[in-house]
Amino acid sequence: MKIDYSQYFEVKPDEPARSLYAVTITANGKLNINGKLMEKLKDEPQNILLSKDLKSIIISAHEGSMKLPKSGSLKITTIARKFAEHKIKLPVRYAIKWEKENELWMGILDQDVMPKSTRKKRNLKIEDVIV
Repeated sequence: MKIDYSQYFEVKPDEPARSLYAVTITANGKLNINGKLMEKLKDEPQNILLSKDLKSIIISAHEGSMKLPKSGSLKITTIARKFAEHKIKLPVRYAIKWEKENELWMGILDQDVMPKSTRKKRNLKIEDVIV
């Protein structure tokens, strides 16, 4: 039997809804680079730049850059204030992609922001704490 491949199409999975590579900034001013992106950055020193409107981020290797901690977390106390000035609620997430032409990692502010915790908040009363 001869198969006519022109009568078929390739089935491919959907791209993930969220980027594999991400940077998050928490309400207490902690910048977190996820593990997948840290693997790509290796141990090379990196510059981290935020656009003035805080809607994009660049991570690039340049001489004189800072060495990132292995955890991928940086405490930047002034960053939360910048977001407040721009009326952007924290936490935020940047979806990161490799920009081959410029040889750098670029992220765009994820408009879906951070998923809310699935844990239910429980209001504790003093009687619940004292045994």
